[in-house]
Amino acid sequence: MTEIPDRTVRRPIVVGVDGSPNGRLALQWALDEAERWRCAVEVIHAWHNPLIGTPDEYPPELVRAGQMEDAARALLDREVGPAPAVEVHLHALHGSPARALVERSEGASLVVVGRHGAGFHQLLGNVADQVAHHAACPVVVVSDRAPTATDTGIVVGVDGSPEAAAAARWAHAEADRRGVPVLAVLAWPLVEQLTGSNPNDLELPFDDEAAHHALDTALRAALGAHADVVERRTVRALATDALREAAQDAALTVVGARGLGGFRALLIGSVSRALLETAPSPTVVVRAPWGP
Repeated sequence: MTEIPDRTVRRPIVVGVDGSPNGRLALQWALDEAERWRCAVEVIHAWHNPLIGTPDEYPPELVRAGQMEDAARALLDREVGPAPAVEVHLHALHGSPARALVERSEGASLVVVGRHGAGFHQLLGNVADQVAHHAACPVVVVSDRAPTATDTGIVVGVDGSPEAAAAARWAHAEADRRGVPVLAVLAWPLVEQLTGSNPNDLELPFDDEAAHHALDTALRAALGAHADVVERRTVRALATDALREAAQDAALTVVGARGLGGFRALLIGSVSRALLETAPSPTVVVRAPWGP
């Protein structure tokens, strides 16, 4: 693939851990990604007053002694383990995990969180939800499914919006680092909005040829000549269903924070949120503007 320079690669990757199995998957994903990006990792664990609740993984003797910061640091040391392959900085912080991660996102290239952490049973945990909404950089929400050898390519949703264009640029840059293909997916229910401010420019009914043309137009607007290396798929289905199906064997699913169909006041659209909750692969949410 043709390389796209990426000015963000020297910024650290920030990852939140809480002692949960999903948090460990997020940590491992962040460490692996940092090797590709040749950057450092900041591992964040935010601790609370014991009256609010403490992870079961804290050393009980430190909790009994009220040494909460030492307990949090012990959890960090155990989660990261000895001699990681990249530069790692550990941060035990008092307060809200979501706030800590959002604040750290200001100087980060990427924030990584587990889909749900210790004590949460909903599809999308409170921390992941808040970070995905408010982080200043792209956010990766790692599912609880361990990656497999067949998880290779990157799937990106395209609908003609500025956020989807940013997602396409991020997906292409990441695929270039990994040496894997990108599959761009456009779902027909969103197609009639691809003309932007004047949807009447597009004549209906919308057929497969028109859908491919719309997808090609959106990709070329986002990637220029780099669009030639991107695989394309148009699907007459709900966008969430189409992307989830395409992501079954994908290493990553990449979406814009919101698309053309959402209210502009929303920080995350319904498709993005649904994929954060249910996509089989780690899901990346990218905001516009983003670009190398």
